[in-house]
Amino acid sequence: MKRLFLVMSLLLTVPSYAGVYNYSADDAEVYDASDRDKRRKRRDYITHVVGIGETVYSILVRYGLPLNVLRVDNDEITDDLQLKPGQTLFINKSAMGSATESQIATQVNAAVQPKEPEKEPVVTEEVKKDVAQDDSVTTSGEVILVDRNGFVHHTVSEGETLFWIGRTYDVPVPVIREKNADKLTDGLIIGTTLMIPLDRAVIESGQIYGRPIRVMDGDFEKYEGVRPAKNFGVGLQPVNVAMLLPMTVDGIPQKQFSEFYQGALVALDSIKREGVSVNLTLYDTKRDSSEVYRIVSSGEIADVDLIIGPVYDDMFPIVADYARARKIPVVSPLGDVDCDDNPYVFQMKADEEYHYDKLDALVSGKHIVVMTTGDDDEDFINYIKSRSSDVRLVAFNRTAKPDVLLPYMPYGKETLFIVAANSRVMADQVVSKLVGLRSLTAGRRDMSVVASSKIARMDIDPLALFKLGISYVTTYHIDRSDYLVRKFDGNYIRLFGNLPSLYAYKGYDITMFFLGTMVEMGSDFRDYMDNYYTTILRSRYKIKQLKPDGKFVNKEWILVTYDTDYSIDVE
Repeated sequence: MKRLFLVMSLLLTVPSYAGVYNYSADDAEVYDASDRDKRRKRRDYITHVVGIGETVYSILVRYGLPLNVLRVDNDEITDDLQLKPGQTLFINKSAMGSATESQIATQVNAAVQPKEPEKEPVVTEEVKKDVAQDDSVTTSGEVILVDRNGFVHHTVSEGETLFWIGRTYDVPVPVIREKNADKLTDGLIIGTTLMIPLDRAVIESGQIYGRPIRVMDGDFEKYEGVRPAKNFGVGLQPVNVAMLLPMTVDGIPQKQFSEFYQGALVALDSIKREGVSVNLTLYDTKRDSSEVYRIVSSGEIADVDLIIGPVYDDMFPIVADYARARKIPVVSPLGDVDCDDNPYVFQMKADEEYHYDKLDALVSGKHIVVMTTGDDDEDFINYIKSRSSDVRLVAFNRTAKPDVLLPYMPYGKETLFIVAANSRVMADQVVSKLVGLRSLTAGRRDMSVVASSKIARMDIDPLALFKLGISYVTTYHIDRSDYLVRKFDGNYIRLFGNLPSLYAYKGYDITMFFLGTMVEMGSDFRDYMDNYYTTILRSRYKIKQLKPDGKFVNKEWILVTYDTDYSIDVE
C-alpha cells in the first residue's frame, strides 16, 4: 500500500493527572514581556517553552535540574505539577546538571504522591482468628468492580498485605496465591494488579461488608442499528479518536507511554499539514481497572470513531466489550488480548501462531547445535527440536576456547548454531564465542547462526552480529539509516528535544496506520482489513481476521538478517 502522509487539525491534551488531557492552542500561555523581574533574570536563565506532551519530569531530566529550583523560579507551577503547551519556564543555568534522573523521579514522586498511610500493625494468629469471626469489619463504601469472569482487579498499594486484601474481599489468602502465582514470585509488590476471584454467591448478593458490587460488563448502552458511514479527508468530517494510556502509576509519570503518545503526536503533526481534521483526546488510565470502567461508563467516548488502548491485557477486555456494544473499532497497541470473538478488536502485536514461520527455511536440512546456558528461551528451543531430527544440545562453557565446538561441525554439511539465552550477559558471551569460532574456521566449515527473538532487545554489539551473519525474527525493527526513519527522528527531536525510543516509533506507526486507513477507506474500513498489509517506518503490518466475527490480528513477524557485508536485510 502506498504510504499516506496525511494532515489533520490537532486537538491535543493538557497533562492533567486527574484523567483527561485536553490540549488546545488557544489555551497556551505566553511570556508577559512586562514582567520586569523575570526579564532581569535572562542573563542567568534560559527560557524553555513547553512543547506538546512535555511534563515537569521530562523537562527536569532534560536539563538535569532539581524540582525545587524549577519551582522557586516559576511560581506559576501548580501543586499537581501541571503544564500547558506554550507556557514559558525559566531554567537556572547554574543549577543545570546538578540532579540525576533517579533523583528527579524521587522528587516528582514525592511532590505528587499523597501522604504515606500509617503502617499496618503486626497481625498475630489470635488477631486473625478474631477478625475472621467478626463480620462487622468493613472498608470504605466505594463500589467493588467485578469483571465478566468474576474477578476483582486489585492494584496493590503501600502498606497492604495479602491477609488484608483477602479480608477486604472475603477471599482466602491461599486462593489469592493460587490465582496470582506468577505475580507473587518476588512477594507482594506495590503497583501489581492481583486478580481476586469472588464467589458467585457473593457477586449475586450485590455487596461485601456493605460495599456494593457492580459487574463491569453487560450494562453498557448499546448502539442500536447501523452506524452512519463517515468519510474522512480534506474538507470532510473529522476523525474522533480516544487514546487510553497509563500516563501515571501511583502518581509517577510513565516515560514509555509518554513516548508512545509523543510518537502519535508526530504522526498527527505530519497529517495535519494535508488539511485532514482529527480530534484526539488522551485519557490517563493509570494502572486502575476502575478508572478504565469510569471512562467507558461516563459516555465520553460513546461516539468516537476509533479507540487506541488500553495497553494492559487485564484492562483491555473492559474497553473491548464497550467497543463492541457501541460498534467502535478498538486497537490493542502492545498486548496479546483474549478477545477472539470480538470483530471490533485489532491486535497489533504479532500473533504467536506465526512466530517462527520465516525461520523454517533457515532450519531445514542443517545440522543444528543449540548452545544452552541454563536460562534459555525454551519455547524457541522446542520449536527448533520440532523442525529437525539432527539437533544437538551443547552446554555453553564460558571459559573454554572456541575450538571445543569443532567436533560438533561435520564436514560437508552446514552447521546452524542456535543462540537461545534469555539474559543479555549470556547471549553476549555466546555470540562472542561463535565469532571466535567463525574466525577459527575461516570458511573451511559452513556455519550460520539464528537467535531467539529476545536478542532484538539485548543491545548486542552490532559488529559481532554482522560478523556472524546472524538472523532472528522480531515483531518490530527500526533501521535508523532508512530515509523515512531519519525524517521521523528529525521531527521527533524538533518537537521533544531527544531521540525517539521504540515506544515512540510504535506510537507513530499505529497512529499513522489507522488514521491513514480511515481517511482512505472511511469509517467502514473493517470491511477491507482481512489480509490487508502496509509498511509505515520499517515494520510491516499484515492484518488477518482469524475467523468470521472474530478479532483482527497482525500476523507479520519480521526476519532480520545481519549480512557479513554490513547490510541489514528485513523480510
